[in-house]
Order: sequence, then C-alpha cells, then structure tokens
Amino acid sequence: MNWMKWIRIIGVLFWSICTIITVSVLLTEITFTGSLSTLIFIFITTSGLPLILLLSTIEVRKRRAFIIWFFALITVTTIGFRISTFINFGSGFKTQTITHRSVSDPEKRIEFQLDDLGAFGYNKRTVIVSRICCFLQMEQVIDPESFNYSHWKLVNEDVNELGLKFP
Repeated sequence: MNWMKWIRIIGVLFWSICTIITVSVLLTEITFTGSLSTLIFIFITTSGLPLILLLSTIEVRKRRAFIIWFFALITVTTIGFRISTFINFGSGFKTQTITHRSVSDPEKRIEFQLDDLGAFGYNKRTVIVSRICCFLQMEQVIDPESFNYSHWKLVNEDVNELGLKFP
C-alpha cells in the first residue's frame, strides 16, 4: 500500500470518529464543553470527508479535477454549516452558579443553569456535570428538592455565564 492510501484510511477513520461524537451529542446527554470545540467538530463532520478525498486523490494534480473537488468541498461545507445552524448542539443553558462539588471527585459538580428565552424569560434547571474529556461533558438533570446532597460539598461559586447584572 502506498502512503496516499494510508492517508485516506486514517483520514476516513478520524472523520468517522468525529462524526460519531457529533451525532452522540445530538442524541444523548453528552455536550461539548465550549463553543470552540462545537465549531471544530461541526466543521470536521460537515467538510471532513470531501477534504480527505480532495487531499488524497492523485488526480488532484490535474487542474480540472482540482476545481471540481474544491467546489464540492465548498458546497458541502456551506450546506453543512447551514444545516448545523438549525440544530441545537448541546444546549443553550449557561451556568450561573456552581452550588456543590463532589467530595470524592472535585471535577464533578452540581450547577444551576439558565437558558435565555428573550422576552419570554428564562428556563431554569439544576444539573450534575461530569467531565468526560477535555471537550466533552455529561449533564444529568436533577430535582434539587429531592436530591440527596450527603456526598456533596456546598461551594456556591458564582459563574454568571449569561452576564446578568444584579441590583
């Protein structure tokens, strides 16, 4: 096997893993930790396969083939970004307060979050946030009234990601 085939195999494998992660964010309680990681994964998912094929095709050296592949890449990327604007990756909820931290794992925390609905006010929720890796986290919605806080330490750290101003 020559090196172009290896590049294609590794590229398709990498693209497949990124696509599986992006789709799992849509279908489960897993979310991206920030907007930068969300944009990177959306870009790789929407434009990764055509880019791999563009960079690893031997016929790219021909001008006509390069132009066709280039416009295919631009088209697929544009369509993908337009579709992704209609899909809510993760959630619009922003952390206002970290109320508790786990005694056994300080990275595991309970957060009070708000989702700005504009003129309609705010959606409120309390979640347990567990970090999976540097760009993914698991959010589990809980009922703060009936939750057992015996293994949690009260911290009340103000985060205010929405930037609300209090009187």
